[in-house]
Amino acid sequence: MEKIQEALNSIWKGWTVKEQLGSGAFGSVYRIERQEYGITSVSALKVITIPSAPSEVYELKQDGMDEESIRSYLGGVVKDIVNEAAVMLKLRGNSNIVSYEDHAVIEHEESIGWDIYIRMEILTPIFEYFKRNRPKVTDIIQLGIDMCNALEACQKYNIVHRDIKPQNIFVSQFGDFKLGDFGIARKIERTGTSLSMKGTKTYMAPEVYMGDKYDKSVDLYSLGIVLYRFLNNNRTPFLPPFPEPFSAQEAEEANIRRFRGEKIPKPCNAEGKLADVILKACSFHPKDRYNSPVSMREDLEGARDDLINPQSYPEEKSSKPFKGMVVIVFLIGLGVFGAFGGYRYYQKSLERTVPALTNMALDAAQNKAAGDDESLLVVKGGEEYSNTVEKGNIISQDIEPGTIVKKGDEINVIVSKGGLSEVPGLIGKKQADAKKILAKANLNYEVSEKAYSDDVAKGSIISQEPAAGATIEENETVSVVISDGIEQVEVPKLVGKTIEQAKAALKKAKLKFDSSSKEYSDEIDKGKVIRQSVTSGKQINKNTKVSLVVSDGPEPDPEPEYKESVSKGNTGTTGKKNNNHSKTGNKNPGYSFNDYSD
Repeated sequence: MEKIQEALNSIWKGWTVKEQLGSGAFGSVYRIERQEYGITSVSALKVITIPSAPSEVYELKQDGMDEESIRSYLGGVVKDIVNEAAVMLKLRGNSNIVSYEDHAVIEHEESIGWDIYIRMEILTPIFEYFKRNRPKVTDIIQLGIDMCNALEACQKYNIVHRDIKPQNIFVSQFGDFKLGDFGIARKIERTGTSLSMKGTKTYMAPEVYMGDKYDKSVDLYSLGIVLYRFLNNNRTPFLPPFPEPFSAQEAEEANIRRFRGEKIPKPCNAEGKLADVILKACSFHPKDRYNSPVSMREDLEGARDDLINPQSYPEEKSSKPFKGMVVIVFLIGLGVFGAFGGYRYYQKSLERTVPALTNMALDAAQNKAAGDDESLLVVKGGEEYSNTVEKGNIISQDIEPGTIVKKGDEINVIVSKGGLSEVPGLIGKKQADAKKILAKANLNYEVSEKAYSDDVAKGSIISQEPAAGATIEENETVSVVISDGIEQVEVPKLVGKTIEQAKAALKKAKLKFDSSSKEYSDEIDKGKVIRQSVTSGKQINKNTKVSLVVSDGPEPDPEPEYKESVSKGNTGTTGKKNNNHSKTGNKNPGYSFNDYSD
């Protein structure tokens, strides 16, 4: 409750959470108080979280929705719930509708989600009230009258509640019955509009269940089933009579018989006009039901008056034989009454009150329900994920606490499979940070392997399994692959190889060829590597570039210098110049460079 108190401190200062009053599929209710000038104010705080569990986001992702679509979709759900507050504000002041006081919405910062806080008057749930105050027939009639008054107010705003059931009916400190929870109520904007199937199947009108068009009479039908239950020893139509046990399958079959239009028998504790009112409200065809809550309320008031002031009959003239018959009948009556009383005492001895089992471990709940005489059985009916109920503990029970049942009856319970957590993104994070993030999400950390990475720094996370955004059970393990940095490779020996051979060797060693230059070499053949930019045998990063120096063969001799030599004054007898010019330094007279002739 610390989180609730923190929210209260920021929303409505001065209010303190005192206790949790109850919880259900759509939220929890708390008792809150405020002290001001010596006066204590008390309210009920309804807290609804959307989504109620990470699994809802996971399921929407599985349906192909991205985060933006999911946020928009769930935001619409929040808007619908806030509309409940708007509806209740319109109906505020009606003595038979739960009084709304205020509301606030807080969006989650780190994930898709909202917390909705609705403050309203504090009331007693009807099951709890009837547990403390065993109802009489007149009390059930008054319940019907008060609910008709509430539905009259709804009709003024063209509102169909669509979820009339005992769980949504409360009792004030003055004994007034009040209708609450308009969370799925909708305004009928067009006649003939077919709305989605909402409400609780046990009290649902056939046309709603079948997905057909419906109107405001569905609320009167549901009210009729509620009254039927309380006037039929806590059994809805077609269930085995109390105290016979029944299974979940029999309950489902009872609903199916009602939905297909089988004639409903009258409740065992309703006679005459009262029975007629109930059966008319529960008519299969809408045209056979009450057309307004006013007409149903008036008939209920008439049935109440008949019970309070029964019709008197003319007194018979007395006679001795008749008086003798009266005595005989009286004595027989005493015997019958005694036998009936004994039977009732026996029946009473078989009655058991269903305990509250939610949030208890299954074995502890079984012991509590069984008691000393093994009176009730707790049967595990299934498992569901829950982020609010510890794994192995009970989330819900199919029979409300406080319900009177027969010894030996079974209570089917749903057991928590534990919470679900959305896997956070860990890629690129350091190990110490990843461990903290997973611990906050109630998940475990495990290194599955190490691997080289060109992009992720050594010691940080390359990949994870499951992937970020997946939804898994709390305390499950997320496996990660840790970066060992860039892969180190050994530089191969390239000296003496052709440039093509060197390139192939670099590629095989996961290195890259950068460039090459040429130099003369007397030792290395032309076209082969003389030197490499990185020494062979050295460990370096994969894909490092290596440059090469390639032999261009031996250095050639220097270019020769040439001179002309002419013999002066030696013309001979013929008068010709000496044409014996030769390459300087070349003693080979046969290598003539130029030939001059006359």
